[in-house]
Amino acid sequence: MLLVVLAAGFTSLTAQKEVISSDSIRIFGEIEKFVMFHFNFIDSFKAETVADQILYNHKGEVKDTIKSLKGIKLKDLLKSVKFKYDKPKQLNEFYFVLRATDGYKVVLSWNEIYNNEAGNHYFIITQMNGKPMNQMPQRILFLAD
Repeated sequence: MLLVVLAAGFTSLTAQKEVISSDSIRIFGEIEKFVMFHFNFIDSFKAETVADQILYNHKGEVKDTIKSLKGIKLKDLLKSVKFKYDKPKQLNEFYFVLRATDGYKVVLSWNEIYNNEAGNHYFIITQMNGKPMNQMPQRILFLAD
Protein backbone atom coordinates (compact mmCIF):
# COMPACT_ATOMS: atom_id res chain seq x y z
CA MET A 1 0.00 0.00 0.00
CA LEU A 2 1.15 3.52 -0.72
CA LEU A 3 0.38 6.14 1.87
CA VAL A 4 -0.43 9.80 1.43
CA VAL A 5 -1.06 11.76 4.61
CA LEU A 6 -3.08 14.95 4.81
CA ALA A 7 -2.35 16.54 8.17
CA ALA A 8 -4.28 19.58 9.18
CA GLY A 9 -6.55 21.19 11.69
CA PHE A 10 -9.41 18.94 10.70
CA THR A 11 -11.60 18.38 13.67
CA SER A 12 -14.29 15.85 14.17
CA LEU A 13 -17.86 17.00 14.55
CA THR A 14 -18.06 15.65 18.10
CA ALA A 15 -17.84 17.16 21.53
CA GLN A 16 -14.31 18.11 22.46
CA LYS A 17 -12.71 19.62 25.54
CA GLU A 18 -10.19 21.66 23.58
CA VAL A 19 -9.88 22.52 19.91
CA ILE A 20 -6.32 22.72 18.61
CA SER A 21 -6.35 24.45 15.26
CA SER A 22 -4.08 24.82 12.28
CA ASP A 23 -3.78 27.33 9.47
CA SER A 24 -2.68 24.88 6.81
CA ILE A 25 -3.05 21.46 5.27
CA ARG A 26 0.19 19.53 4.80
CA ILE A 27 0.43 16.66 2.33
CA PHE A 28 3.30 14.18 2.35
CA GLY A 29 3.98 10.55 1.55
CA GLU A 30 4.16 8.99 -1.92
CA ILE A 31 4.17 12.34 -3.71
CA GLU A 32 6.87 14.12 -5.71
CA LYS A 33 7.28 16.91 -3.15
CA PHE A 34 5.85 18.02 0.17
CA VAL A 35 2.81 20.27 -0.28
CA MET A 36 1.37 22.80 2.15
CA PHE A 37 -1.87 24.69 1.53
CA HIS A 38 -2.51 27.80 3.64
CA PHE A 39 -5.85 29.53 4.15
CA ASN A 40 -5.25 32.00 1.32
CA PHE A 41 -4.67 29.21 -1.20
CA ILE A 42 -7.62 27.13 0.02
CA ASP A 43 -9.83 30.23 -0.05
CA SER A 44 -8.87 30.89 -3.71
CA PHE A 45 -10.93 27.87 -4.85
CA LYS A 46 -14.54 28.26 -5.90
CA ALA A 47 -16.54 27.10 -2.90
CA GLU A 48 -19.73 25.08 -3.26
CA THR A 49 -22.76 25.19 -1.01
CA VAL A 50 -22.86 22.15 1.27
CA ALA A 51 -26.09 20.95 2.88
CA ASP A 52 -26.73 21.75 6.54
CA GLN A 53 -25.47 18.99 8.81
CA ILE A 54 -27.32 17.62 11.82
CA LEU A 55 -25.03 16.52 14.64
CA TYR A 56 -26.07 13.72 16.97
CA ASN A 57 -24.87 12.78 20.42
CA HIS A 58 -23.88 9.27 21.52
CA LYS A 59 -27.55 8.43 22.19
CA GLY A 60 -28.60 9.34 18.64
CA GLU A 61 -30.32 12.52 19.80
CA VAL A 62 -29.96 15.74 17.81
CA LYS A 63 -27.23 17.80 19.43
CA ASP A 64 -26.82 20.67 16.98
CA THR A 65 -27.15 21.71 13.35
CA ILE A 66 -24.38 23.45 11.48
CA LYS A 67 -25.65 25.73 8.75
CA SER A 68 -24.53 28.02 5.98
CA LEU A 69 -21.78 25.64 4.87
CA LYS A 70 -19.51 26.18 1.91
CA GLY A 71 -16.55 24.07 0.93
CA ILE A 72 -14.20 22.84 -1.74
CA LYS A 73 -14.03 19.24 -2.86
CA LEU A 74 -11.10 17.33 -1.45
CA LYS A 75 -10.26 15.95 -4.88
CA ASP A 76 -10.13 19.50 -6.31
CA LEU A 77 -7.59 20.42 -3.64
CA LEU A 78 -5.56 17.32 -4.52
CA LYS A 79 -5.39 18.18 -8.25
CA SER A 80 -2.10 20.02 -7.79
CA VAL A 81 -0.43 17.10 -5.99
CA LYS A 82 1.88 14.95 -8.12
CA PHE A 83 1.69 11.34 -6.94
CA LYS A 84 4.59 8.89 -7.34
CA TYR A 85 3.67 5.83 -9.38
CA ASP A 86 5.02 3.90 -12.36
CA LYS A 87 1.73 2.62 -13.77
CA PRO A 88 -1.76 4.13 -13.31
CA LYS A 89 -3.00 0.84 -11.84
CA GLN A 90 -0.74 1.51 -8.82
CA LEU A 91 -2.99 4.40 -7.83
CA ASN A 92 -5.51 1.77 -6.67
CA GLU A 93 -3.02 0.95 -3.89
CA PHE A 94 -2.96 4.51 -2.51
CA TYR A 95 -4.77 5.42 0.64
CA PHE A 96 -5.06 8.75 2.40
CA VAL A 97 -4.93 9.37 6.12
CA LEU A 98 -6.54 12.66 7.06
CA ARG A 99 -5.08 13.39 10.47
CA ALA A 100 -6.33 16.23 12.64
CA THR A 101 -4.43 18.16 15.25
CA ASP A 102 -6.76 16.68 17.88
CA GLY A 103 -5.79 13.11 16.93
CA TYR A 104 -8.94 12.34 14.92
CA LYS A 105 -8.21 10.32 11.76
CA VAL A 106 -10.10 9.42 8.62
CA VAL A 107 -8.73 6.89 6.13
CA LEU A 108 -9.86 7.00 2.49
CA SER A 109 -8.70 4.92 -0.45
CA TRP A 110 -7.81 6.33 -3.85
CA ASN A 111 -10.93 4.68 -5.26
CA GLU A 112 -13.18 6.20 -2.61
CA ILE A 113 -12.04 9.68 -3.60
CA TYR A 114 -11.63 9.36 -7.36
CA ASN A 115 -13.66 6.36 -8.59
CA ASN A 116 -16.79 6.56 -6.48
CA GLU A 117 -19.68 9.01 -6.26
CA ALA A 118 -18.79 9.49 -2.58
CA GLY A 119 -15.63 11.33 -3.69
CA ASN A 120 -17.84 14.17 -4.91
CA HIS A 121 -19.08 14.66 -1.34
CA TYR A 122 -15.78 15.02 0.57
CA PHE A 123 -15.24 18.66 1.41
CA ILE A 124 -12.81 20.99 3.11
CA ILE A 125 -15.21 23.46 4.69
CA THR A 126 -14.39 27.10 3.96
CA GLN A 127 -17.43 28.66 5.65
CA MET A 128 -19.62 27.48 8.53
CA ASN A 129 -22.50 29.28 10.26
CA GLY A 130 -21.65 32.38 8.22
CA LYS A 131 -18.00 32.50 9.36
CA PRO A 132 -15.01 32.07 7.02
CA MET A 133 -12.57 29.29 7.86
CA ASN A 134 -10.05 31.59 9.56
CA GLN A 135 -12.78 32.57 12.07
CA MET A 136 -14.19 29.06 12.65
CA PRO A 137 -13.14 27.46 15.96
CA GLN A 138 -12.13 24.33 14.00
CA ARG A 139 -10.26 26.39 11.40
CA ILE A 140 -9.95 23.55 8.91
CA LEU A 141 -12.77 21.05 8.82
CA PHE A 142 -13.20 17.91 6.68
CA LEU A 143 -16.79 16.90 6.04
CA ALA A 144 -18.25 13.91 4.22
CA ASP A 145 -21.60 15.23 3.02
